[in-house]
Amino acid sequence: MNEYDQRNQTVENQYNADKIEININSQTPTDSELLEKGKKLLAAKSYDQAIKVLEQSLEQNADFPETYYYLSIALLRGNRPKLLKLSRIKTIENYLSNAIRLEPQQGKGYVLWALVKYDFYILNGMLDRPPTYQDLLAQEWSLSRLQAQEILSVINANENQVWQWIKKQI
Repeated sequence: MNEYDQRNQTVENQYNADKIEININSQTPTDSELLEKGKKLLAAKSYDQAIKVLEQSLEQNADFPETYYYLSIALLRGNRPKLLKLSRIKTIENYLSNAIRLEPQQGKGYVLWALVKYDFYILNGMLDRPPTYQDLLAQEWSLSRLQAQEILSVINANENQVWQWIKKQI
């Protein structure tokens, strides 16, 4: 076998194969595509993955109200708001506030936020700071039957008055 002498050779470029990603014929997904993927992950109850995908969508377009709304749902991780920590509730409220700011006529953000506030603050015996759940429900907005059903499917809270109010709307 011949020996190979490497003493006088130089390396111009060195690559670590573990760090290389190869994407053949693939484009970066749009914010809309990421939102749809996030919604599918939510339907499959893959909350951590949904959060990552929806956050990626926000990085691409921070002015898309749907992403804030569905990211709020993902952060619930299938739990009732009253069982979550205050820090998570504040994050959810921030996202819902952004969804409403970007699309003030859409009722689902108001209603979900009111439901979250009632479940966390009122049912845990805490003060509901403005905007209160009543303030949110008193705004002018529209809510379709499908949107109301979606909200009820996210949070199952029979003793929550806002939940009962939504149920009567459909």
